[in-house]
Amino acid sequence: MLVLWVGRRGLVMGLWNSHTSVGNIVGSLIAGAFVERDWALSFIVPGLIIMFMSLPVLFFLVPRKLFLWTFLIHSCCCVVVS
Repeated sequence: MLVLWVGRRGLVMGLWNSHTSVGNIVGSLIAGAFVERDWALSFIVPGLIIMFMSLPVLFFLVPRKLFLWTFLIHSCCCVVVS
């Protein structure tokens, strides 16, 4: 999916590999912040964050740039002449 948007495989693979490390670090910090109060929150809060962050991706991610441009052209520029 990312290669279709960016077009450079090396850049995409670099971003893909770095996001796993950053996600693990941030997830551990978020989970660690809730361990003192209630250990169950250290599982629930990161899960809720992931769930709410995935909803915009689910609804708004366009698989290819061509689909986006086709949709924009047909929705904005098409005039029906009768």
